[in-house]
Amino acid sequence: MKIAAGDEGVVGKAPKRPAVTARGLVGALTTPAILVILWAGVLLHGWTIFSAMRTRMRNFDFSIYYASALALHENLDPYTTDLESLGGGLGLEIDPIHYATDPPTFLLMIEPLALMPLRRAFWAWNGLNLAALIAAVILLLHGSSLDTRLKWALAALALLYAPVGEHFFYGESKVLVLFLLAAMMRCMERRHDAAAGLILGFAGAIRGFPLLLAGYLFMQRRMRALVWTGAGLALCGLVTVALLGSTRLRVSAMACTS
Repeated sequence: MKIAAGDEGVVGKAPKRPAVTARGLVGALTTPAILVILWAGVLLHGWTIFSAMRTRMRNFDFSIYYASALALHENLDPYTTDLESLGGGLGLEIDPIHYATDPPTFLLMIEPLALMPLRRAFWAWNGLNLAALIAAVILLLHGSSLDTRLKWALAALALLYAPVGEHFFYGESKVLVLFLLAAMMRCMERRHDAAAGLILGFAGAIRGFPLLLAGYLFMQRRMRALVWTGAGLALCGLVTVALLGSTRLRVSAMACTS
């Protein structure tokens, strides 16, 4: 673009805007004013989510978790028992998911929720997830070579990430897996392959998809971690069979593959 310069009509080029660089972006994010704005946003976002959560204790996904825990607590099979018969009286949102779809080890893990009234169980579950989120962020950022102010900026951006808010709005469980994978990563960095494998095995037992990382372990030739992953998965399986029984596990396997 050309512009006229002054009364003499001298024609010149408009000055170029400075290019956005990674260093410039980092510098902007780590200024005290931006950090204050980011964390003020975190507090406002957190309060907004908290306010919305107070009316969500009977809705998905927590409603299904709680009804499944109730079924186990009453010695019923959540994979064959219509959860509406358990959660309907509490006003839990069940339809169209009338049967448990989560892995048996996960259901065994959340069964203690049935020992609490609905409101207390709801806040205990979300409190556990919040603690897992904070721990995961600390594990991911602590010990890195990043500038301290950049760590604070990244932590704020992680908490402002929209799916994180949705996780708490719906009472989901993926943050627990994030924490386990972050812990596994730190164990691998410190060459604690046994601990890393056991953690991955447990994460795989409660959610399944983390076991895809076994391929990464194989490609990195971390065979000791891979063996311990199998051991952790087998241990979780044995505990689950011992506490739930093999009949329920066969039913759950058929439910997951149908």
